[in-house]
Amino acid sequence: MTSERPKILVVSPKYFPVEEGLGHYTTEFCRHLAKVGRVAVWTSRSRGSVGKASGHPPGDVEVIDNVDSWSGVGPFIALRRALALDPDAIVLEFVPFMYSARGGINFSIVGLAFLLGARSRVLGRGKLQIMFHELWYPFSWRPKDAVMHLAHRAMVFGVSLAAEERFSATSRFADLVRRNLGPFQRAVSVLAVGSNLERERPADAKSNAMTTRPDDELRVCLFGSAHPSKRLPMVLRAIHDGAQRSRFRVRLTMIGMTKSEILAEAGDLAAWVESNVEVTGPLEASDAADRLGEQDFLVSYFQDGVSGRRGSLLAALCEGLPVVTTWHQTSDEEFRGHEFIKLLSCDEAEFAQELAALFDTPERPFSRVARGDVRAFYRRHFSWSAIVERYAELSGLAHEPSRPSP
Repeated sequence: MTSERPKILVVSPKYFPVEEGLGHYTTEFCRHLAKVGRVAVWTSRSRGSVGKASGHPPGDVEVIDNVDSWSGVGPFIALRRALALDPDAIVLEFVPFMYSARGGINFSIVGLAFLLGARSRVLGRGKLQIMFHELWYPFSWRPKDAVMHLAHRAMVFGVSLAAEERFSATSRFADLVRRNLGPFQRAVSVLAVGSNLERERPADAKSNAMTTRPDDELRVCLFGSAHPSKRLPMVLRAIHDGAQRSRFRVRLTMIGMTKSEILAEAGDLAAWVESNVEVTGPLEASDAADRLGEQDFLVSYFQDGVSGRRGSLLAALCEGLPVVTTWHQTSDEEFRGHEFIKLLSCDEAEFAQELAALFDTPERPFSRVARGDVRAFYRRHFSWSAIVERYAELSGLAHEPSRPSP
């Protein structure tokens, strides 16, 4: 624990006003990190414009946006100004595709990592930390895919060796990073990514669903994009079958998706979707959070199981909403043993059967869950404040306020 506020440089090609993915993470991480230290973000001069910017950029964060390209000599030319902060720690946010549009292959980032790591070892300060959000492109025997996969693995190997400390968004990623180092294994700590819908709410606040939902209605929702990995045809079929067996009128809400996307996946359930499913389309963050709060539970199918980087699921927990999701042997342990998180099989047939059976009960699912308990769980493990507190502890950068002399 330090007696002075630490100085931290965050390296990320995406930052406010980019609203999605890495841009949102970097913005919120820096916003909360500024409460415990002096923070600067080193980012791209032109960050693009993904989504509609909402809220305000962190006022206490210095923005050094002088990088025109992260490839070639680009970052090295711009480095001097970034290091003027003389940081105690440098956090490099790692997502291969964010540093290069050409298949995410950019070994300049590896060279930059080794330079920053060597600087830290020579000066005894400014330790390099890597935060792994994504690792590598999936392997296949297609030459292009194989080249990207192997190049990304080499990049992960290089930046892992260069860094003094390594963080990962999930325990599964942490294990993959360690194994990728082979005989040069290093410690990798898990640091969650937080919700993009987080907002302040009293711990005992009641959801709209508790006061406006008819007693005979059961509100279920899906949230996010209609990505093929979410297996929407299977999930829709399971909810349809469950609704036929339920003593409640099941109302399904698809938050963030469009009707054309859902109908394209519905197949012979199109008529049921038309009459029983509400599709909201894209929503502002506050409106999406409100709609989550009106539901009884969220259904989130993940092929590789639940983890701390599933933004849609974390958003639901942030709003106090119980969730039905999947468990894999590599899933994060924090999600086990809670009555407000129902963990089903990743196997599609078993998941569909277990989900449909959940509706066939005399009691409303999760009726005994206190939503304040769900929010408390989220705040304890996945809130931005908790993430920053864990980062500071793992880094040895926790700030100890000065005490007045007796």
